[in-house]
Amino acid sequence: MKTKAVALGGRATAPLFIAGAVLVIATGPTQAEGWQPYAAVEAFAHSEPVSVHDYINEWDGPLQEGSDAVTHNWMEIGARRGPWSFAYVQRYDYEIKASRDAAVLYYQVKSKQDLVPGRVYDLELRAFHNRSQGLRLGYRLSFGRLQMEPGISLLSGQALIDGAVHGVGSAVDENEYSYNAAVSYHYSEDVLFDRGAASPSGEGFSLDLALNYRIAEHWHLALTGRDLLGFLYWRAAPVTTAIATSDTREFDSDGYLRFRPTLTGREFNENYRQRLHARGVAALQWQARQATRLEMKLRMTEVRHYPSLGLTQQLAPSLALDLEWMPGLDAFGTGLQWSGLRLAVMADALKVEDAQVLQLQLGWSYPF
Repeated sequence: MKTKAVALGGRATAPLFIAGAVLVIATGPTQAEGWQPYAAVEAFAHSEPVSVHDYINEWDGPLQEGSDAVTHNWMEIGARRGPWSFAYVQRYDYEIKASRDAAVLYYQVKSKQDLVPGRVYDLELRAFHNRSQGLRLGYRLSFGRLQMEPGISLLSGQALIDGAVHGVGSAVDENEYSYNAAVSYHYSEDVLFDRGAASPSGEGFSLDLALNYRIAEHWHLALTGRDLLGFLYWRAAPVTTAIATSDTREFDSDGYLRFRPTLTGREFNENYRQRLHARGVAALQWQARQATRLEMKLRMTEVRHYPSLGLTQQLAPSLALDLEWMPGLDAFGTGLQWSGLRLAVMADALKVEDAQVLQLQLGWSYPF
């Protein structure tokens, strides 16, 4: 496998965990009259095979469990007036689903570890990436106990990766391996084979929806869904559909094998419709006491789901303390809300360099 593979950690994935945080705003109540400017930046990043820091830095640290990686990032700057909201949005989304063997072989090659002769690797990988910007229009509705806000974003595409690798690798010797893989993917930059092709242009749309339902006096259900229906239509997107083999090989100064993949197939351009991957957050809230709220939350992506437990304690009329725990990842977070400001942090390790989950929440809103 070529060490620059889209699978795990090439140039296109570097911003994946530089963003590696969550910035979420808590907007104040809508004003019936006047404007309410607001800013909302949401991001979430999780790396299974190595820490966030090591993912950025060429997988230099120890290999952990798992093989997948995900980040979803959303920045929204706009204003509300009555039920309407108008905003500029930027998005950066990346999802990688890979077999464990693909992660192990990639790690061993990157770190120049001795291979086990005769071991066979199942190389399966699916990569999705989209970077875009545009304008969003939202409208708030109220039906008794139910409040909802549908929104539509008109988007201009800036970056694209969408495709898969399927194949088999095998360790020939301690420092030599071979592979044979079928590759089919669309892209704006060829991170696998360095094809020099012009970046495509694309436009599209996305539908999102936020719901808040008062189940009973002290119980609320909050749901947020992004890209419930969304596509980007790329014009003249570069495509590679080929069989990649390890027929052309060489050894580096350390005596470790390196490949220049041999391709048999097609490199061309075509119009392409990219489906945006849906994601969302569901939260069940219980107002245990006047100043204490408990919450069960589930963040949903097409890679995996992330359950968490939360507590909000009102310390003063305009000051609240937040605590959150993701039990499946042992990630802990704390934060403060003061008037229209919000600041919170979360990680699964005391040292940022060791964290596989990083979350930061920062927000602001101002009604006038």
